[in-house]
Amino acid sequence: MQRRLPKLTLAALALTGACAARTGSIGAVLGRADADGRVTVRLVAPSLGGARAGLAAGDEVVSIDGSDVRDMSAERVHRALEGDVGSVVRLTVLRAGAVVRLAVERDPLRPR
Repeated sequence: MQRRLPKLTLAALALTGACAARTGSIGAVLGRADADGRVTVRLVAPSLGGARAGLAAGDEVVSIDGSDVRDMSAERVHRALEGDVGSVVRLTVLRAGAVVRLAVERDPLRPR
C-alpha cells in the first residue's frame, strides 16, 4: 500500500502561493511507498516546470539536489521542491531502470 505525501504541489502549495507570491514549485504530485520509502511521481501538470524538464508519471525520484529522498520526511521533500520562481531544482529519477537527471525550473504556484 502506498502512502501519499501531503499534497506536495498542485493543491496544497497553491495555498502557500497566496502568502508568498514568489514561491514556486515543480508542478508535480508525488507519493511515497510505506514499505520502502520510494517516492514516485503520480501526476505532472502540463506546461509547468516538471513537464518541460521531462518529468513523467511513474518516475521514481531518487534524489533532490543530491539528497536521498528516502532519508527525507514528507515535509522536507515538500520544502526541497519549492523555492523561488525561476530557480532550478535538480532531480535524479529512475525511469524504466535508467538513471535520468533533470534540471526543473520552478513555476509560480497557481490555485486549481
